Amino acid sequence: MDRRPPAGMPARRRRSRRKESFVGLSAIFLLAFTLCAMAAAVNWSRLGEPWPDPAALGDIPGVPVSWPSTSPFAPEDIGTSDASPTTAQGRLYLPTGPQAARSAPAVILLHGSGGILPSRELTYAPQLARMGVAALVVDSFGARRDRGTEFIDRILNITETMMLADAYAGVGFLAARPEIDPRRIVLTGFSYGAMATMYALYAQVAD
Repeated sequence: MDRRPPAGMPARRRRSRRKESFVGLSAIFLLAFTLCAMAAAVNWSRLGEPWPDPAALGDIPGVPVSWPSTSPFAPEDIGTSDASPTTAQGRLYLPTGPQAARSAPAVILLHGSGGILPSRELTYAPQLARMGVAALVVDSFGARRDRGTEFIDRILNITETMMLADAYAGVGFLAARPEIDPRRIVLTGFSYGAMATMYALYAQVAD
């Protein structure tokens, strides 16, 4: 297959396409490296077992937490004065019993466009805690009720970049806690939150 750019394509566009390809490959390599590092650092055997029955997790209710974040509307607003200070909100689920005595790995969970769901984030988080993995459920909508409370208003005014800002700030929040191993914090998301998670793969965002 001929991969040469069209003859009439300006040099700037050719360079831009090469840069986009490089960024895409970098994201893939970063994801592969992260998965390999996680596999080496975490004992996944327990996650292969049947997950705990949600009906038996009443002793892991999670606690409300908050931490400093910002509200950048788009990636180019990150780190600028346009990213207004925001107090991020969420619930933290910590391992109990024998698992609580050690420095635990942690998962940050980002909700979808429907917000936090009892059948999803509020089920997975205590299940992870029961298996020895701390879980931080981020409520990016709850922290920005001034921007919208209805479905359409939230989607238009509370962006994936704001969710990403909460996630990165959440990493710092977790890393400062003695119960958490700062070397083993990972991010996952659902639907709208998954889009924010994909942003996290880009080197430009991480920088």
